[in-house]
Amino acid sequence: MLLFFKGFFLSLSLISAIGAQNAFIIKQGINKNHIFMVSGICFLCDIVLMLVGIFGVGEF
Repeated sequence: MLLFFKGFFLSLSLISAIGAQNAFIIKQGINKNHIFMVSGICFLCDIVLMLVGIFGVGEF
């Protein structure tokens, strides 16, 4: 269970940090410009990149 919480908080820290992607999403939200589509695409990209980092890149 401790390993689960370490992974959970690591993922949360990567997502919650204000970076270029989150600044872009905030800007799109302020401009009211396709916010749900932009957020959905960014969410899917984050999931894919985390899965590639967990399951794929370590083998190379």
